[in-house]
Amino acid sequence: MNGNNILIQHYDTNSSSWVTFAAVKSQEVQTEARAIEIASATQQDWEEFVAGRKSWSINCSYLVLTNIGLKDLLNIGNRVRVRVITRGDSPTYLQGYALILQAKQTHTKGTLVQGSFSFKGTGPLTASE
Repeated sequence: MNGNNILIQHYDTNSSSWVTFAAVKSQEVQTEARAIEIASATQQDWEEFVAGRKSWSINCSYLVLTNIGLKDLLNIGNRVRVRVITRGDSPTYLQGYALILQAKQTHTKGTLVQGSFSFKGTGPLTASE
């Protein structure tokens, strides 16, 4: 799979449609499960665990294309519906609700403005059928 073929989208309730983040340069999707230690009647020397609750997060970087993109910094704390989708004729995707925990932009004279978002999943991350 080529990283260029992955898009991160959010659901725009105003237009009732999925919107792709502009010029996403890279993204990192992470899932994890907690480990819960259990007591064992047969094993006193070694720890044993069962899987606990799951969580997910997405970090992405992008190019800020217009002056309107400066307002992206004000989106922290918002709950959004996000989707990671492959490009092509039969796309597959993961989607869920997430909080925007961090929005960052780097403005350097003579270069394109770079931005990044950090999303923390709130609820399940589900796959396309």
